[in-house]
Amino acid sequence: MYRVDSSALSAALDRIERWFLEHVDPDYFAPGRADGLEPLHALHARWDGQRGGVPFYDRFTLLGVEEAAAERAMMDEVATDNEWPASWWSTDWRPFGADGMGQLLVVDVRDGRVLEFLHDDDARPVVAESLEAFFTTYAKQLESGERILVDRYIVDPVEQAAMQARLDAAQQARRDAQAERERRSRPTLGAIFAAIALMLLVYWWLNA
Repeated sequence: MYRVDSSALSAALDRIERWFLEHVDPDYFAPGRADGLEPLHALHARWDGQRGGVPFYDRFTLLGVEEAAAERAMMDEVATDNEWPASWWSTDWRPFGADGMGQLLVVDVRDGRVLEFLHDDDARPVVAESLEAFFTTYAKQLESGERILVDRYIVDPVEQAAMQARLDAAQQARRDAQAERERRSRPTLGAIFAAIALMLLVYWWLNA
C-alpha cells in the first residue's frame, strides 16, 4: 500500500501556499483537520480544502475532508449499483479534486498514482506518479511561470495562447464564410442591367 512521503509533500505545500498568498488570496485555503483519511491525511491536516473561488488546479477545486468523503461514498455507491468494472471506478481511489461537472482528481491507495476520472470517457490519464510528485510538480510550475493566473483560472500560458489562437481562427473562418454567403447573395452588376433591360423591353412592348 502507498505511503505518502510527508516531508516531500509538506515542502511542496509550503511552496504552493506562498504562491497563492502572493498571487491569489491570503485566505484561500481552509485550515487543516486531523481526521482526514489516508493517503490524504497529510494533505487535509494542512488544508481542509479551499475557501477561495479560483479553482485550485486547472478547473478542479480542492476538496476538504467531508467533501472528499462524500464524493467517494457517492462514487462507490453508483459503481456498485451500476456494476461498473474497477477500470471505470475503483474503490481504491480517493478523490481530492472535483470540477463540479463529474470529473475528479483521485489518488490510488495501492500505488499512489494521481489519476483523472472522466465521467464520460473510459480513459484515466495518469497526472502524476504519487501525491507528493503531483504537488511538487505543481509548485514548480507555479514558481516558474508555467502556470499563471488569468481571468480567475490558473492556466498554462502556452496552452492558453494556443487555445485563444484556435478560437480566433474559428471566429475568422465564420466571418469569412458569412461574407462569402453575403457576396453570393448580392446581385451582380450584369444581373441588375439585365433586369433593367427586361423591364424596359416589357414596358416598350406593353406600350407599343
